[in-house]
Amino acid sequence: MSQSRSLHQASIRHQTYAQYLFIYALVGHAIFMLPYIYSGNALVMFNNALCFVVDIVALRLNRKGKTHLAMAIFMLAITYHTTSSILVFGLYTGLSYYYLTIILITVFSPFRWMQKMAGLLVFGALTLIMIHYSLTHEPILRLSQQATVLWHLGHGFANVCAVAYSAYFYLHTNETMESLVDVIQDSSNRNYSNQQEGYRFMEKEMDRSFREGIGFGAILIQFPQRLSMKQWTGCREMIRDQLRVYDEVERFAADQVLVVCTIKKEEDLQAMTARIFDVMKISCASGAQMRFASIFATIGENYESSVLIEKLLTLLEESKQSGESIVFRHI
Repeated sequence: MSQSRSLHQASIRHQTYAQYLFIYALVGHAIFMLPYIYSGNALVMFNNALCFVVDIVALRLNRKGKTHLAMAIFMLAITYHTTSSILVFGLYTGLSYYYLTIILITVFSPFRWMQKMAGLLVFGALTLIMIHYSLTHEPILRLSQQATVLWHLGHGFANVCAVAYSAYFYLHTNETMESLVDVIQDSSNRNYSNQQEGYRFMEKEMDRSFREGIGFGAILIQFPQRLSMKQWTGCREMIRDQLRVYDEVERFAADQVLVVCTIKKEEDLQAMTARIFDVMKISCASGAQMRFASIFATIGENYESSVLIEKLLTLLEESKQSGESIVFRHI
């Protein structure tokens, strides 16, 4: 797997992780809005509302691909909210857990390792400072024992869920990424195998055309989307019904089918191409969007199959540019 593909996959992974994290935080800040209002402290109420707005901004930035900026703003807002809440309510309400969660998020963040290390040092130092401060200073607003327990349980549960999500997501995503890479590699190998088989059929018919001194025909059909195995099987049978017994049809790529044959007249090849197109247009929902490149050639000695394939691909491109469904050439 190339470096650029690895970087692209990492970017998608970080963006997806951040998106769900911001949604989780948005819901959490909405739920904790009432307890903060009930506490009666204007500062924490304002900070919680501010974090709610920051969550929305972070979501929008992340959807635009600005994951680094979104994560930075989000982490700064959570850190500020946590610190100010500890100053107001004290350390024993479970608020210190957010520092540990932020440290974990820093590890999973898309930042560079030097930036992560700097962030870990800052958050670690801030945690120690706030613990020392809370042990030596009284909170601004002391909650009742029952409220303290409830806050501790609520904040603890919220952080456990965030940590569990982070760990599960990264473990699951790594497995999914590996699975996708295997699927992509397998698909690539199948495409290569199909193309090799197509070249083999083409060269066999080209040799026969040269030996017998008759014309050679090739039709490359471009579908508007990938063909599943079931779709390919159905298309192959419909195409074969329009061919002679000794003509060949082979899947050339995920969205391409190759037909090769020896044929005496170019008019016969044109008629065959038109028949296949008519059948496919009627039978397939996307038949009108298919492109047909058809070539009639007189094969000489040492004629390369790759040359014909290049010409067929060029004709398909011409078909897309011109809007014609069928493009025919005699070469």
